[in-house]
Amino acid sequence: MGLHPKSFISASGVGYYGAVTTDKVFSESDPNAQDVIGRLTRTWEDAVDEWTGIARVVKLRTPMVLAREGGGLPQFMRLAKWCILAPLGSGKQWMPWVHMDDLVQQYIHAMVNSTMSGAYNACAGEQLHQRDAMRAVAKEVHRPLFPIAVPAFALRSAMGERSVLLTEGSRASNQRLLDAGFKFEYDGLASALTDLVRS
Repeated sequence: MGLHPKSFISASGVGYYGAVTTDKVFSESDPNAQDVIGRLTRTWEDAVDEWTGIARVVKLRTPMVLAREGGGLPQFMRLAKWCILAPLGSGKQWMPWVHMDDLVQQYIHAMVNSTMSGAYNACAGEQLHQRDAMRAVAKEVHRPLFPIAVPAFALRSAMGERSVLLTEGSRASNQRLLDAGFKFEYDGLASALTDLVRS
């Protein structure tokens, strides 16, 4: 009948920029990485872009999502309560993240804001090294951070190539999303953890 959606809002991932640790802060104009996750994410986005001829396309490149249920946070909290939460690998990799509530609001914002199109990094503004992020989780549940890091080779043995998703990571700028008028409720990790752990 000639009907089609006005907008196509798609999930993507900051893995687009690759499993790499660098001081570079990636923006949406940067090319995809040539590792497995970078190529896979690019292929996904290319498929989404096939809708551009009939609908407005928005791609939200999502980092680790912090939520009360599901994802990594409940597991991190459980390890912290047992006093065995530790940095992973070097602990110097960056850990971009977003609070689940803010991610939901981003999808709503993308649906109602007709000026948005293309890719947006969905990350909160404060992005810490993994070691510091784990320390913040331990502090929130009033437990110490285990002083010995989990070696990268042990993670590789347990997870194979997927371990790089934990042992590598870089920051991604959310400026394009802010320029589109989005306001984060939880832009700092401490406030996000307080909400998720204590509520």
